[in-house]
Amino acid sequence: MNEAETAGMILRRRHFQFLLVSSLYLVWPLAVQAAAPSKPPLVAPANYSVFKNISPHVHFQWQQVSNATNYHLYVSANAGLSDPKVHNETLPATYYYRDVYPNWPNNVYYWSVDAENAGQFSGVTGNIRTFILDTPLGAPTITSPAASPRPVYSVGARPVISWAAPGGGAVNRYQARLVSGTNLNSPSLIGNPTNGAEPVYSPYTLPAMLNAGTYTFAVRAMKQMPSVFGYSQSTYESVIGWGSYASITFDVVCTTPSPPALSSPASNATLSPGAIMFSWGASNGANRYRLKICTDSAMSQNITGSPFEPGIGVRQKDVTLSSGTYYWQVGAIGTNELCGWGAYGPSPAWRLNIVCTVPSPPSLTGPANNSTLSPGPVTFSWGTSSGANRYRLKICTDSAMSQNITGSPFEPGVGVRQKDVTLSSGTYYWQVGAIGTNELCGWGAY
Repeated sequence: MNEAETAGMILRRRHFQFLLVSSLYLVWPLAVQAAAPSKPPLVAPANYSVFKNISPHVHFQWQQVSNATNYHLYVSANAGLSDPKVHNETLPATYYYRDVYPNWPNNVYYWSVDAENAGQFSGVTGNIRTFILDTPLGAPTITSPAASPRPVYSVGARPVISWAAPGGGAVNRYQARLVSGTNLNSPSLIGNPTNGAEPVYSPYTLPAMLNAGTYTFAVRAMKQMPSVFGYSQSTYESVIGWGSYASITFDVVCTTPSPPALSSPASNATLSPGAIMFSWGASNGANRYRLKICTDSAMSQNITGSPFEPGIGVRQKDVTLSSGTYYWQVGAIGTNELCGWGAYGPSPAWRLNIVCTVPSPPSLTGPANNSTLSPGPVTFSWGTSSGANRYRLKICTDSAMSQNITGSPFEPGVGVRQKDVTLSSGTYYWQVGAIGTNELCGWGAY
């Protein structure tokens, strides 16, 4: 091949290459990025939900978005869902709910779902909800009184109960109930019959115990919800509920004072009729006393007015008695007077003898026996007689002292021992008798 032919071949080859190159497309590399999915609307649990931390699971639910390839379920105790998360799970696009069986401590939690499409994420900002997991408080600890031995109070007493707060959280308030017996389901005697009394505070003073019997006091605590905006204490309480009861059982008994010791009159004393002062000692816990006086040793035949009640704290009583044999005892009633009167005592009852004794006739002083006087006023006088209150002068015209002169017998007055009497001519006989101080036994002999 000559030079001309060679040159032509080269020229034709170049022309072909040019034509080949010019007939091809020019291709540049181009990366196309998938679009981020929209945020999946959250369905459950509702914002500000409260769950008792003994439920079997928490049900999370959301609405699916069209271009998601995966969902990421996040749960954290931090408000912005920052790490560490208590739950971080990737789920296929077919999922729209997840039941989580957590073992999380009581706390405020935040959750959301992040949708993904080929590495592009919807994000969770503005799409975060919160819920609370919590449990009721335990029982308070009753610190006073001690439960053993079982406390005993008297009717009318007002027991005071003290307790310490339970652990596991702050207390919002306490609720108490008092029931007859030991069944806490019985109607409460304080507050509302169904729910009891609230709020109550330690120490708590019970109302006066009006009846003897066995009672049980119980107290429980309501937890204070976490201090987080948006939650309602009432909603929180409706889910979490009251804590356990702490209780104490006690007895209320009727105790009456013992009979007091008798003072006077002494047992088997003998006194004259009249006002007799009865007195006795104090009895522990007594408010008032009553004196029982009977005419029989069985204490069944009360005299008029018996039993006598002299008043609060009074330990003596004047009673007017006539001749006879009497028996007496004293009983007492307690300060609150709710248990009634205690027994009378002592037993057997003390005996009292009331005997009528009249004064002896006084000695006569003037005129002398067998005197002879002129008609006119004659002064009669006499001495004293032990126990006499008054005297009376008897003047008769016969020695048998049956024919009284006009006005006889004469009673000159209390303590007076003489009397002027105008007499005419004749023979007269005279005597003087006396009556005792209380004048209950009548006139003594002349």
